[in-house]
Parts: sequence; structure tokens; C-alpha cells
Amino acid sequence: MQTCYLCGELISETDMNYDHVPARQFFPEEFRKNKSPQLLTLPTHKKCNSSFQKDEEYFFQSLFPLADGSPIGEQLWQEFYRKAEKHPRGYSLALKVYKEFKGHTPEGMVIKTMETERIENVLWKITRGLFFKEYGRILNGNLKCYLDHYYPNMGNPPPAYNLILSSPSKGLYSEYFDYKNMDDKNFPGFPELNLTKGHFYNWAFRFWSSIVYFIFFVDSDCRCESCDRILIKP
Repeated sequence: MQTCYLCGELISETDMNYDHVPARQFFPEEFRKNKSPQLLTLPTHKKCNSSFQKDEEYFFQSLFPLADGSPIGEQLWQEFYRKAEKHPRGYSLALKVYKEFKGHTPEGMVIKTMETERIENVLWKITRGLFFKEYGRILNGNLKCYLDHYYPNMGNPPPAYNLILSSPSKGLYSEYFDYKNMDDKNFPGFPELNLTKGHFYNWAFRFWSSIVYFIFFVDSDCRCESCDRILIKP
């Protein structure tokens, strides 16, 4: 029997399901049809998998417009319009997301509100899936972590973030989704920390060659002062 990467419990044959990490819809339909990509799938319970479905749909529709102006952004918009023409009544979520856009700053940055908890739920789910792939271990779904983002036109990210971004890419189809990860063995950003009770990990996800998210966390139940300190913004 296989283990569900989301809850850590064994999966019966009748309850077996496979989850795309990240969600399949993050890759344009035309790309999936023409290239037949080998997208990563991981074993889950049906209920565990479906519990994230609405948040993943919100994540996609909330963020893909920020890739506007790029070739991939154009692909995503064309797919969105095709689906909207076929199923116009099914896009109440798109209207909701549209109302989250509030204009631009004088510098040209997009002003947008979003349901942060839903965005973070999806990012942490992707982290847990890729952690399971890389290390073969289950991450606690309630583990304390720090998340930050880098959108187009935001200027240069902090030096600690550049260190992650300069590490090797691991995404098979990096123009659509790329990820990079480092741990306390090769990340010198916090040399003063003594992580004897846990390991510090930092990940970077890039969606559609445009939007980058950073995730920092300790793989430990330890909540001592040293472990908590690394969750402060670098």
C-alpha cells in the first residue's frame, strides 16, 4: 500500500487517487495536448486531493493574469477565453478575481487584493508534494513556515532570495513551472543558527516565467528560539 503525501496515512486500493504537483491546470491545455508532458503525480486519498481543488482554482485564476505580457501569459489568456465562451456561467470565480484588481501604482505595479490564506494553502501543498518527491518524507500540514513573493516590476529581490534563485532549476518544464530548493547545509544566509533540533529549508517556485514565491521552514516540531528566529523575514 502507498502512503498519502498529504495526511501520511496508508491508502487503500478503493481510495487511491493521484494528485498533480503542481496542479495540471497550471500548464496550458495546448501544451499538455501537443507535448504530452510527464507531469509529476503523487499518491493521495481522494478526499485529501479534492479538499484543495477550489483553492487551486482560485490560485490559478487569481495569479495567471499577473503573467500578462509574456508569451505564456498569452497562452493562458487564450485558453481562459475559449473556456469562457463554452461555459460562460461557470466563471463566477473569474468575476470575483476581476474585482480584486484595483489598478496600478505610478510606477506601473499592479494593485491587487487576494485571499492570502487560500494562496498560501496551495503553495504549502506544492511544497509538501515536492518535499515528498525530493526526500521521501511527509511534511506536517500545520508546520510553521514563512512565505514571500516576487512579482514582475517589483525590482531586485533581497540577496538571500537571489541565492536561492541562482541555484539549479529542477522543474522539467521550467517555462511553466520551475522550482529550486536549498537547505541549511548549502544556504549560508543564517550561519549563526545552531539547528541541532531541526533542518532549515528554503524553496523558490516560479510560475509562468513571471511570478516567484519563496517558502522558508524548519522540518522539526522544535519551537526553540533558534528555530523560530529563522522564520523572520531575511
